[in-house]
This record gives sequence, structure tokens and C-alpha cells, in this order.
Amino acid sequence: MTKNQKKYKIQIFGERCSGTNYLELLINNNFHDAQVKYQYGFKHLFKNDGLKKPIDEKFKGVVIFRNPFDWLRSLHKLPHHAPEMMDISFSQFIRKPWRTYMGPEWISASEKERQSIMIPERLKESFENVFALRKYKIQTFKSFSQETDDIMYIRYEDLIQNPNDILKQIGQKFGLSKRSEFINISTYKKTDKKFKKNRYPNISKQDLAYILENLDWKQENDLKYFKSDYKSSYVDHIYYLATLFISKLKRKWLNITSH
Repeated sequence: MTKNQKKYKIQIFGERCSGTNYLELLINNNFHDAQVKYQYGFKHLFKNDGLKKPIDEKFKGVVIFRNPFDWLRSLHKLPHHAPEMMDISFSQFIRKPWRTYMGPEWISASEKERQSIMIPERLKESFENVFALRKYKIQTFKSFSQETDDIMYIRYEDLIQNPNDILKQIGQKFGLSKRSEFINISTYKKTDKKFKKNRYPNISKQDLAYILENLDWKQENDLKYFKSDYKSSYVDHIYYLATLFISKLKRKWLNITSH
């Protein structure tokens, strides 16, 4: 059976920087009869778009969540579809309104090119801040369980720790035929860019207090995320600051050469 003939279509949902790409590649490479297809909507499910079509008897969905501390820092590092969040401090990032714009490639775009993307016609969602974004997405994704039993919720941390076990659970949930030999994924999408260990800067006491105050802890606890999950690392902090500095230099050079 070829990839295009696979019988079952799996819909993935998850917020940006939550492991959706890794999960998609794992599913596509480890099941004989299933592949990821976005028949019900975009995986990040932007607020202004909603589902493409109602959940029906053919729906088989997997939603992935990530712990808020790593998720916030990862999204700050690469704020997909949010040009206004580029090149600002983490303190500003967690306090600033969040707006999602859909458009052409913007990560490598100059500041002038980004401005052309941020127009009302491209606006997909707007929130008071990144915490309101997270709360809305979790609430929306969790609501799918009220419409179907064919929905499975997983955590990024569990997937990274035991990817084969999570795939077995997905296979059992939906009655899929899993390959006997597990195929892990080492590169990002169809490029040679390798998946690497995540390294993030430490969060300041003031910012940590603000985060703890603004997260919905009932919601987080239901996902098995807790205030005590945050751990600081001096080595990761220095590594991140160095890579961030290099990244900013590259973008500054891009802005200079584009003029």
C-alpha cells in the first residue's frame, strides 16, 4: 500500500511550537495504513478560521500540548505568524498583545516586508496576550472530546521521552497497523535541519511571577502541568543567549542588504 493509498486520515491539532511537525512525521513514517491529513482545518486552528467542516464519524484526531514554560520561550524565539513579536525581549513578549497574520514567508523577511504582512485582511486572530492565546486554544482543543470519542490528547514531553510508546497508544486508539520497526525522526520536515535538544534562557523572577499569575492553572493542572515544572539551567541560558545574538545579527544584516 503506497502512502497516497493509506486508508486512515489522522488530523493533528496543536499550537505553534508544540511538536506538531515531529508528531506528523512520526505518524506518516510508522503506520502502514495511516497518514496525517488536514481535512478538518489547519493544525493551529486560528480563531477567525475555525474548522473547515464539522467533526463527523470519519474524524480521527490527535492533539498535542507542551508545558507552558518551554512553550513560551520557544514561541518567543520563533513567533510563527506574529511579526510584531519578532526581536523583542521575553519580558515584552509575555505582556504584549498577540496578533496572528497569515501571509508569505516572513521569518527571513526584512522589517519593511513584515509591515506589508500586518494588514487587516491577513489577521487571523487577536488576543490580549500570549496567555489568552494559550487558554483559548486549550479550551477549543479540549472541547472536541464533547463531540467525538475518536480524539486523543498527548503531551510533547511524553512524545519526546517515549515516541514509540505514544505511537503504540495512537495505533491502539484508532485500530491502526503500526510498523514493527520504529522509525524515529532526526531532521525537520523535508530539510537537513536536525531536531536538537531545546535550550532556553532562564526566566527572571519578575517574569516568572507574571507567568505564574497569568496562566490558567486549573487548565494546566488538567494537562498534568504544574508550577513546579519550571527548572533553570545556567548552561542552557548562556547557549541560548549566544544563538539569539547570532540570529539577531543575521536579521540585521538582512535588513541592511535589502535596502
